[in-house]
Amino acid sequence: MVPPGRDPQFVLEHSGFVRQLVRRLVFDPELARDVEQETWLAALKHGGPAQGSERSWLATIARNLARRAWRTKARRDERELDPPSPPSTPTPAEILEREALRREVVETLLALEEPWRETLVLHFLEELPLQVVADRMGVPLETARTRTKRGLELLRARLERRTHLHGVALSLALVEAWRIAPPPLAAVAASVTSLSIGAVLMSTATKTLVAAAAVLALVLAYRFGLQSDPAAPTELEAATDNAASLRIPAEDVPQVPSEGTLRSELPSSTPSASTTEAEPVPRDGTLLVRTVWSADGKPAAGIGFDLHPSGAEDFYRDSTRHETDAAGLARIERVPAGKVLVWGNRGEPVRGEVRAGEESEVELRLPPGFTLKGRVLDFDLAPVANAEVFLWPCVNDPDQGWVMAISDANGAYSVSGLETGINFLSARAAGRAPTVQRLVMSNEGATVEVDLVFEERGGAIVGRVLDREGAPVADAVVVLGGEEGFGLRRLPDGTEGRAPAGQRRITAADGTFACEGVAAGSMAVVARGRGLAPWHGTVEILAGRQADLEIRLTQGARIEGVVRDATGKPVERAEVEVDSVASLSGSYRRTKADGKFTLAGLTPGEIELRVEHEKFGATKSKLTVADGATGQVEIVLALGLSLKVRIEGPSEDWVGGYVRATGTQADGRGYWRSERIDADGTVEFEGCPTEPMELELYAPGDSTVPRAALKGVLASVGEVVLQPDPARLGNIRLVGRVVDALGAPVESAKIVPSMRGLLTAPIGECDSRSGRFELGPYAPGEWSVRVRETGFVEVRTPTVEIAAGATHDFGDIVLQRGGSIRLVSQLTPQEVAAHFESAAGATHVLHAFQNEWFSGWIPAGLGWLVTGGGEVALNAQRVDVLVGETIEVRQPVRRVEPRRLKLADANAGSATELEVRDANGVLLGSFAFGGEDGLARVPLAAGRYELRVLAGADELGRRTLEVSDERSTEPIELALD
Repeated sequence: MVPPGRDPQFVLEHSGFVRQLVRRLVFDPELARDVEQETWLAALKHGGPAQGSERSWLATIARNLARRAWRTKARRDERELDPPSPPSTPTPAEILEREALRREVVETLLALEEPWRETLVLHFLEELPLQVVADRMGVPLETARTRTKRGLELLRARLERRTHLHGVALSLALVEAWRIAPPPLAAVAASVTSLSIGAVLMSTATKTLVAAAAVLALVLAYRFGLQSDPAAPTELEAATDNAASLRIPAEDVPQVPSEGTLRSELPSSTPSASTTEAEPVPRDGTLLVRTVWSADGKPAAGIGFDLHPSGAEDFYRDSTRHETDAAGLARIERVPAGKVLVWGNRGEPVRGEVRAGEESEVELRLPPGFTLKGRVLDFDLAPVANAEVFLWPCVNDPDQGWVMAISDANGAYSVSGLETGINFLSARAAGRAPTVQRLVMSNEGATVEVDLVFEERGGAIVGRVLDREGAPVADAVVVLGGEEGFGLRRLPDGTEGRAPAGQRRITAADGTFACEGVAAGSMAVVARGRGLAPWHGTVEILAGRQADLEIRLTQGARIEGVVRDATGKPVERAEVEVDSVASLSGSYRRTKADGKFTLAGLTPGEIELRVEHEKFGATKSKLTVADGATGQVEIVLALGLSLKVRIEGPSEDWVGGYVRATGTQADGRGYWRSERIDADGTVEFEGCPTEPMELELYAPGDSTVPRAALKGVLASVGEVVLQPDPARLGNIRLVGRVVDALGAPVESAKIVPSMRGLLTAPIGECDSRSGRFELGPYAPGEWSVRVRETGFVEVRTPTVEIAAGATHDFGDIVLQRGGSIRLVSQLTPQEVAAHFESAAGATHVLHAFQNEWFSGWIPAGLGWLVTGGGEVALNAQRVDVLVGETIEVRQPVRRVEPRRLKLADANAGSATELEVRDANGVLLGSFAFGGEDGLARVPLAAGRYELRVLAGADELGRRTLEVSDERSTEPIELALD
């Protein structure tokens, strides 16, 4: 049988799910299209899930690719902001240019009018707080703050006029002039008090002004251009060494009177007790998160968000969860300095930066979205008060969703501003098993009503997390019910749902946790504390009872390692991963400047490390480490190849488009990269594999059809040219109208356009009032559309050839109402397959969600439900499909040893496929002649079967086969009629 991942029907069945999931995971529209296509490339390549549901498998692929896309984008953003490495030996011209810029800074600082000059020196040279500066100058605090801001603006503006450098260019030049990456300012102040200029002894005032200029150069670079992470200790040492060795020709320094306004405020050139002991350098800051509704700008209260600081050791483990107050504000103290990602439970994520010792601010603007309201009801439909309304928006793992509302005394709840993509909604309450999660989607501005009904009584669990010595572990994460597993199912009303998500708890200071409403039965539990190994176990829950659980965490394994390139040099910012980085069992680190990394709290035993760097490629390494032991590892990344791609034609036509490169890496993993086209019409790929790759060119804003494709590209050539194909330009449109059998428009039907040879274009919708749709522009070619809507049988139009510039009208596409089949089995999707054969001879494949299979909406009437495969006997049951209803069928399970069939005549070598029908003429399945013995293996019970042998599309012959209960070790020979 065809692997589900390669079945076109499989792609169409799940394309909407994948698209909505990716849009939720990746908010950048262009990046989302990239991730969506890469998800399908991976799915088609690997064929299907080894176990579990198909959508769970697709979601895992999409989420992994989305994480990698986010990391790649973040690395690219950091590269754009990072200063270039200074040359080891500057040329004479570079030295003269640097000295000239130093002179410009000194002269510009000296030329500043008062009171800005004195304010800058007091605040930045002496590191005096602004309140102290204000007291010394006899002005209010706000005046000192205004003078500081205005002084910096004046200094920057005058430097820009004098140097003809602007923005980041000026910032980089300032840093290059002093050969220092901008460190924390307290370290600079401690290091610049002994500056000398040539061999000439300067006056205290002059030296101080040069020092102040050095500090201000770094301040300007730091504040107006460079936004790098805080300096590491080695960078501070370099800053001290460089600042102490500055040399500026004496004749280039303007003479400053020894008496003047600044004299009493300038420090001596001889280090004193107060200057030799620098204050501790702040390594963190404060972040103020503000949430507002984009429609009216009013504060949004009670909005939850996750904070991911890039300065943390583990981007995934070290995130924290917060909620805004009644004023729409949340202030988070002690955030590691550096870039941060704020990801709210509504709206798009926002990037910001926290500066050491300062308060920074980011704002989340929340879209109107749609409103969700309803009631939480008990088994007898009585209202349930104080129930948690839990929403999982398909971001992160299901247990990391959000409690969006608490039901009132009447069981009512309301949530506004929800995303228009995929949302799963459920309810939780004491003494009850959580409700099934319901899929909720709607349009912006709409109001959706959903009642959440408890179906089963549940129990409770109280536990405590301890370390090996029995001490409580605070802030440990405990997930009750597992971290993953979609458990998708079709609900009785035909809508889609999923099993309840796991419940996440954080232990208190005494290590305790509790959950009052969990499902009865055996429940999986995962726990992990900082620096300790993950714990996996189960607990039995009885309805109406409380279970007690004690979890003891061990130290786990520890790995210390270094990553080097092929020449032995350390590789900085290589990504080191263990397991799924977003799960409780996973770990993630980025190597430091010396290439070193440390991973602690790993599950003991054999550990597989995945190491990747965008320039040096990727590799895997395995080692075995016992509990409490430390393993040492050195990992070498082979230098990846670089490939430059040039787009033929005017470069301005392609700016904003992208080129995708796909291939296979040395370790067998897929290589997928998408890079934006630069202003000069080129893109560059780093870390390319040595094997041939395929390149595809996509125009700005259009990821449906590649405008050029080139296969068999070797990165070793260095540069290739992609020539756009005029025949692929988007200039055709598809129009039509969707109606029901009575001619009435079908509201919001989904239109899936497909071009022969490709997957699908983005899904469109018809107008809810008229039923009309208009899609495009697309590239000329052979096109068809599939139309589907809940309760109707999917329709596919004939494929038509559409010429360049044409608009094709599909006319009225009529949808017929249908029913559906739900198949329940004790077997897994790997053991059995199922399809429905209608009386008209149409075949409809059922898709599996755990141990259930669903047909989707199929034509009403009598037909045959066919099940079997592997070691389960093929079987056909007669089923009557009713309009608007879901028919539940139980699968009979009969295990058999597959019959081995071979051809006995001269056609044996050319036969490729065996088609099997039962005595009623129902198609049971098609089986390939394959393997070394060339046999077809078919799970047949005793009975009479009609066989048809094919060679490709050609029929070789037919044969009737009587199968008995007797078993034989010899293959059954088939002589064709």
